[in-house]
Amino acid sequence: MPSLSAILIKKVLAVVTPRLKQKNIATTRKTQNQLGRIASWLAGRRVAATPQQLEHCSAALIRVKANADQRQILFYLHGGAYTAGGLNYAQGMGRRLASKLHLDVFCLAYRLAPENPFPAALDDALAGYQQLLQMGYAPEEITLIGESAGGGLLYALSLLLRQKGMAQPKAIIALSPWVDLLMRGASYQQNQSRDPSLNEQKLHEDAAMYAAGHLEDPLVSPLYGQLSGTPRSLIICGGDELLLDDAKLLANKLSQDGCEAELLIEEYMWHAYVLYPTAESAKAIARIAAFLGIEPRQALTGQATP
Repeated sequence: MPSLSAILIKKVLAVVTPRLKQKNIATTRKTQNQLGRIASWLAGRRVAATPQQLEHCSAALIRVKANADQRQILFYLHGGAYTAGGLNYAQGMGRRLASKLHLDVFCLAYRLAPENPFPAALDDALAGYQQLLQMGYAPEEITLIGESAGGGLLYALSLLLRQKGMAQPKAIIALSPWVDLLMRGASYQQNQSRDPSLNEQKLHEDAAMYAAGHLEDPLVSPLYGQLSGTPRSLIICGGDELLLDDAKLLANKLSQDGCEAELLIEEYMWHAYVLYPTAESAKAIARIAAFLGIEPRQALTGQATP
């Protein structure tokens, strides 16, 4: 049975999401950044943010104050269908991850479509990875983590690193990844009435704004790429979400291409549920901690109390 918090949040999303669909991009971006501010507040004072400026975009380094000697870092790429999600949102979710996992997080606000279509977001993701290397982090100390479009961008970045002959990061954690912008999975139809957070028509519109004419390019839709050499992956998704088949097909493709991949599906839950304050999210965070080699008790005692 789902938790009471999951039931309540799902009902709220079912009311709010159809209204957001009717808004323009500017309003959607404003709403998403407001969610980031709320997440920053929930993270409390145990983390601190330092602004970072790259050539074409901004970022923030979220540091756990009691964690000065920790060399492991998360490189976070946000969701928003490539059309929404500014620094406030990225920083808010980065703060939440830092406080929950007791790890430092580098969060990037990559350029958005339609003003900056493909490959702008990917170019910025590469610049962010290079920034971490320049800051002295070794590839084996960097784990990529992201949700939705950011979850797909993680794998596009891995493919681009392979093309450039650059070292791969330690691992990838993909939360409800969007890896097929052609949206061919059956779950897009089967879960239309179950996922309160996404709308198929809007996703098609966002995909076209980001990469019209390139939707089958593996650097846009990594599901269509050769994924051998990709770091080990943890993929987490909800059983009721539109992108369920993206996660399933990605896990299968990684396995077929000789990569280590673990898939966690939480029944009843919606798209990117890990970022919401529910018992199911806490369970997923504990699984992420184990995947990273962190003792669950250590990770949970490092979090701020909402």
